[in-house]
Amino acid sequence: MKNIIPFLLIFTHQFSFAQLAPDFTVTDTDNQVHKLYDDYLNQGKVVVLKVFFVNCPPCNAIATAVQQKYVDWGSGNGNVQFIEMTNKIGDTNPYVIGYKNMHGLTFPSISADGGALNAIIPYTNGTFGLWSGTPLFAVIAPNKTVHYDVLFSNLSAVIELAGGSMAAPPTSVNLNVAFAGPSLPAGVSYWLKSATVAGPTYNITQLTNGTHQFSYPSATFPELQNPIIEIVSTANAGSTLLTVTDLVNIRNHILGSQRFTNESQKIASDVNSSGTISVTDLVLIQKVIAGLLTQFPNNTPSYKLIPASIPLIVPQGGGGTVTVQGELIKMGNVK
Repeated sequence: MKNIIPFLLIFTHQFSFAQLAPDFTVTDTDNQVHKLYDDYLNQGKVVVLKVFFVNCPPCNAIATAVQQKYVDWGSGNGNVQFIEMTNKIGDTNPYVIGYKNMHGLTFPSISADGGALNAIIPYTNGTFGLWSGTPLFAVIAPNKTVHYDVLFSNLSAVIELAGGSMAAPPTSVNLNVAFAGPSLPAGVSYWLKSATVAGPTYNITQLTNGTHQFSYPSATFPELQNPIIEIVSTANAGSTLLTVTDLVNIRNHILGSQRFTNESQKIASDVNSSGTISVTDLVLIQKVIAGLLTQFPNNTPSYKLIPASIPLIVPQGGGGTVTVQGELIKMGNVK
């Protein structure tokens, strides 16, 4: 039986030895340029080309499954890259971006604006086999040979046949942040983002329904370059956590009778972000407690995370569970 399986895999799609994949240069919806030869094939990478269009019913039906497949094969960080290209002149950048956002796609998408219509000609004119419509998958090996019209159910097998390597298994992440209150305040959420590259951000609080436990990388939380966790706070400055005791403690620190030794207390006391703890901070906190002030000045958020950015470090081989530790502080609360 083991000797039969490779034979069956080869003949579940059309495989062209005679015609090699021609080079193309396209620009994706994020304005990034992709060159088939220079960026991928000459670097030993397998390219999975998907031909689609925005209003294609079967394309929409499998979109999230394709995204998961992209994650399974390393989210472009291994030796496999996914690229989708539209075959409709009306699929300009805004429409393709809307399609990507609707399905949470993170692999490169090429619209009519980015040169898709010219790049897909060899895959729709019979060069590699009978054009059967969208969605169409072609797997291009580093030696430029093309596996054409691959069934989605066979895609992983064909990628492996072309030389692709499966990504490491995802790691279970448990975000554990210490906080004085019993629950996360309204208007505060934790986000996953890249520390070095501008791009998508992911609301951990919303996407995990407040559990702050997730798999990384996954279709919900794709692999990022230098991932970090930060907070977004739009919460009101007022809180039951702020009391007269906070005012007394901050006053004692200013007078020198009882200095703060805890770094979080020092950060929480500077509610106007001046870099120092002064009587001005006392006055501002007093106004908040009295209900006369709803936001701290100088864009100081009501809550801060310590450290401000927490690196997400997962095992090199993937798998296992990691716990990410941090501390959430309420500005003005120094008890």
